[in-house]
Amino acid sequence: MASFLQDIRFGLRLLRRQPTFTAIALVVLTIGIGVNTAAFSVVNTLLLKPRVGGVDDQLVGIYSRDRNRPDDYRAFTWQEVERLAAHPQLFRTLAGHTFGLVGLAEGDATRRVFADIVTASYFDAFGVAPILGRGFTREEAQPGADVPVTVISHGLYQRMGGTPGVVGRTIAINTRAFTIVGVAPSGFGGSLAMVTPELWVPTGVYESMTFDQRNEGVAPRLSDANVRALIVVARLADGMTLDALGPGLESLSRELAAADPAGNKEHEVTAARLSRLSVGTRPQDDDELLGVVALLLSLGGMVLLIASFNLANMLLARARARSKEL
Repeated sequence: MASFLQDIRFGLRLLRRQPTFTAIALVVLTIGIGVNTAAFSVVNTLLLKPRVGGVDDQLVGIYSRDRNRPDDYRAFTWQEVERLAAHPQLFRTLAGHTFGLVGLAEGDATRRVFADIVTASYFDAFGVAPILGRGFTREEAQPGADVPVTVISHGLYQRMGGTPGVVGRTIAINTRAFTIVGVAPSGFGGSLAMVTPELWVPTGVYESMTFDQRNEGVAPRLSDANVRALIVVARLADGMTLDALGPGLESLSRELAAADPAGNKEHEVTAARLSRLSVGTRPQDDDELLGVVALLLSLGGMVLLIASFNLANMLLARARARSKEL
């Protein structure tokens, strides 16, 4: 142990005597280790880290697919979501939502943030409850209700002071005052693994949230039968499985076609497990991430290997310079 400590002291003296060499060696090691840490953090978020909420085999995505073009999917209308939800033998809870960018006022500045416009059953579908306050009522989520309330993310809650008194305060979203009625659990982002919305608002304020999409001064109304804006997630009924859902989905397809022959005659309702990157109107498979994960880890390993070789070459060069001394 005495010899070991003596070697350490000697090594530290050499590092102090050659600060340029020491700095370069530290930079090389920092780059190699940092790239690997960043790559693993991304992989951990994408595939390994459990998502907050009841994201399991019972939570599925519901999709509308064109029979003639199997790769063509589209969103649902409000009326279709209501009809889908009226089947408790298939779904215990069914919710619709859509994403958007909104302006959130913070002091004298306005920041663009990710918001999720959701129906009243959204948090129930994911099996979570706000840690403070409440979610949205059915009345607040009705199209045209225009009740300015919001549930904020845990991160925004912390930036606002992290005190229970945040419930009941107002914040400016798209220059309009919204009352905070709840705070989402830490890390909850719905079906998303990489991005956590900072705000959730009810579908009753859909028009004011999409003001920048107006055509000739008229905002699209969610109650219009031709407005397809909602992505659907559902929690299966007790005892129901994804494989056993087929006959029920066929019945739902016929029901939607009968209600709107022109719009749904060529479309069918399908279901699939929610991907960790499920943000659109078509199903995705997490297996698609494996190639990205393998590439990230390979690149990180190559950077670390190159850094190790560079450091080894530096040490060899220094040893060669001291060959006569040795």
